[in-house]
Amino acid sequence: MDNPQTKTISETADMLQVPVVTIRHFCNRGLVPHVRRNAKHQRIFEPWQIDLLQILVGMKQAGFRPRELRRYSALYRQGGKTSAPAAAPPSSYC
Repeated sequence: MDNPQTKTISETADMLQVPVVTIRHFCNRGLVPHVRRNAKHQRIFEPWQIDLLQILVGMKQAGFRPRELRRYSALYRQGGKTSAPAAAPPSSYC
């Protein structure tokens, strides 16, 4: 049985207000990794994948280039490893 938080590609497209073909395009280009399929062979998206798709859709609508979408997707998948360590505030602030 599927996780109740997962969504099919149609449900995800409706949620994000984009055509299904847009989501397929992102998946086929490797921007959304580890997409599972259900018994009907439909793509199934986890909440984190839907979050990533939402960001990618917004970036595409804002005019970001495919190369920039790929870069962002790669950084997103790395998670916190891409963040620089927080610097301590200067001693004059303490």
